[in-house]
This record gives sequence, structure tokens and C-alpha cells, in this order.
Amino acid sequence: MEKVPGTLLIDALPRMDERLCDETAAELRAYISDIRRLSSSDKWGVVGRGGVFHGGYFKYLRRPYTEEQFRSGNPCVASSTRDVLEYFAKACEDSEGRSHPEVDALFARIDLARPAVVSRSDLVPENIVVDEKTGAITAVFDWENAGWYPYLWDDRVAHIRKSTHQDRIRESALWDRIRKAAIERQSEEDAVAAFCELHFFAFMWGQDEYSHPPCCCLYKRHSSSAHANFVMYCDQWCSRATIQWVRRYTMEHEGMHT
Repeated sequence: MEKVPGTLLIDALPRMDERLCDETAAELRAYISDIRRLSSSDKWGVVGRGGVFHGGYFKYLRRPYTEEQFRSGNPCVASSTRDVLEYFAKACEDSEGRSHPEVDALFARIDLARPAVVSRSDLVPENIVVDEKTGAITAVFDWENAGWYPYLWDDRVAHIRKSTHQDRIRESALWDRIRKAAIERQSEEDAVAAFCELHFFAFMWGQDEYSHPPCCCLYKRHSSSAHANFVMYCDQWCSRATIQWVRRYTMEHEGMHT
């Protein structure tokens, strides 16, 4: 097996300047355009799984929780953008099937009629290899969950990944520069922000396969730094009203999990 030449973008970013990042963005934009030629109006889901998304971001269970769900998970069966959004929205529901008012309002900001597009599902710096001298992309790997996703999926994943590198300010800024030039123009920024916010609500209230019990486990994982980390996480894409709500919520509960 021959090793792919180049360096992971996440490792190369500290040594790249804006000119090289612009070269990478141009190649990434062309790459996205090429694979999206395979898009189809009647195909959804991971390749070979017949309209089903499973694993990765699709890990949320539905209420009431059962032993069967914890064993087999809760795949998302979709034939439209609405189906995918409703999967995450259901993770936000309480035990009586009620969701937060802001969750319902998010749907109006997204074009639910747009067909799926081909995506490798996780287009982030950790999965892109570049030539540090030229900025050229030499490989994109990890295609396990490639398939047909909502039109704003790539934008959303790249936007979320920016927030995970807040402790590496320069790298985060350069990835954001690449993201905006290569990916953001593929869909509307407000729709991307709405999708990110929906995923935030699912992350906050949803029960997934890797955390038990729901909601309050977030504070156990973040320990005494819950308030600062939690607000930083949501501050990247949530509305001002949601951010204010999260600040109040975390301050009220901060003493519960120290």
C-alpha cells in the first residue's frame, strides 16, 4: 500500500498563510462541485443502505427509551430534508412529546423542498490531506458514511468543526476562511445556522448511544467548567434568545454537578 503524499490539513494549518489557504479553498470548491454532479432527486441516505442514515451524527434515541433502542440504535430513514430535520427535532422532545418553541421555528429558515446532494458526510480538516508548499489537496479520505444528504450538510459540519478548535484561534480562523470560500456559498448561511442550532438542541436534550442519562450528563462531562464550555459551544450558531436561555439554564444548574 502506497502512502498518500502530503499532510493532514489540521496539522498543516499552523504553518499555512492566507494565500495557501485560498489555494486549498479553490481546490475544495472544485472537489465539492465535482462530486455533487452525482446528486439525484430521488436518493437519500448512506450509500448502499437504502435511504437510511446510521451512526456518526445519527446517534440519537427517541422517547420512551427502551432496551432495544440502546442495543440497536435509532437510524434515520429519510426521503426528504424534512425527514432529516425531524430526526434531530424528535431528540429535543420531552417525555410528553413536546419540543422547545425555538425548535419548531427553525424549520421555516430552511428550504425543505431542496433535493439531496452527494456528500462524504464529514468534510473537516482531519480528513483532508494537502501539499503544504502549494496548498493543493492530495487526498480526501474516510468515506464510510458518504451518501445523499440535505443540501446544507457539508456547510453545517464544517461550521460545527470551527467551534471545536476555539482553543487554536489561528487554525480556527484559517479553517473558517477555507470553509467560507469553498463550502458556504453552496447554501444559505441562515439555513446553515438554523441546522446547526437544531443539532445543538439535540445535543443538549437528546439521548444518544454514548451518554446516559440525557441532558444533565452534559454537566458531568464538563465538570466545573460547564458554564464556560457550554456557552462557547452554542455561541457559534444559536440565536441570541437561545444563548440567553442557555446562560440562565447553566447558571441555575451549575452547582448540581460540581
